Amino acid sequence: MIQMGRVWSVLVLLAALTACAGPAPAKRVVYASLGAEPTLLECQAAVTAALEAGGYELGRNLDLKRVVVDSPAEAAGAITRIAAARPDLVITFTSTMLHAASVGLRYGQAVGVYCYDPVAAGAGKALDDHLPWVTAVGTPPPLVAVASLLRGLEPRPTKVGVVYNPREPGPKSQVAQMRLLLAGPRLQQPEVELVTVEIDQPQDSVPAVAQLLTKGVGAVWKVGDATVVRVAEDYCRAV
Repeated sequence: MIQMGRVWSVLVLLAALTACAGPAPAKRVVYASLGAEPTLLECQAAVTAALEAGGYELGRNLDLKRVVVDSPAEAAGAITRIAAARPDLVITFTSTMLHAASVGLRYGQAVGVYCYDPVAAGAGKALDDHLPWVTAVGTPPPLVAVASLLRGLEPRPTKVGVVYNPREPGPKSQVAQMRLLLAGPRLQQPEVELVTVEIDQPQDSVPAVAQLLTKGVGAVWKVGDATVVRVAEDYCRAV
């Protein structure tokens, strides 16, 4: 498992996976994702370009299928169905799908991208101690910088709100880390309370923001949550 600063670094990983002497052998690849927002589709396009650079061509030696689920509750079942088809490679997009592949995929290999924290997603115990059928590229958000930005807002907030889906391992880990970063004694600064509202479906996001605003928050932090990001524009307008 490797961790890099940008999701586009997956090109390096896939170039290594597809490198071979002579013509590239035929492969069956599955893209498995939670949702299909624009940035995720951009990432998929970049991964496809990397496969093509490695000698794979759709319709010739590359059979590519896309599986999209609408909620984390559907992820495990989707991976089970994918595994039954025995593809050569499963490329997961979002922490939720990487977690499902880490638990439910026992045949073939999985590559996790578009994921903040592969370890939190269950891909292994550490970046250098991962499951034998899983590797991943982590793109951790700059939480320390975000915490400093939130503290520096004027007027200074005493409460910061966040909406997230606790069934997604990445956002759950981020929220836990941010709570510690905003705690006062550790940084010798006044404590900023992190107020959370948990959701399960994208359509719950806007009502959850309204709920946050009734709790006296001075700012709202939009965590990298695949459930929330699918309605990002509505979410931001609600704030």
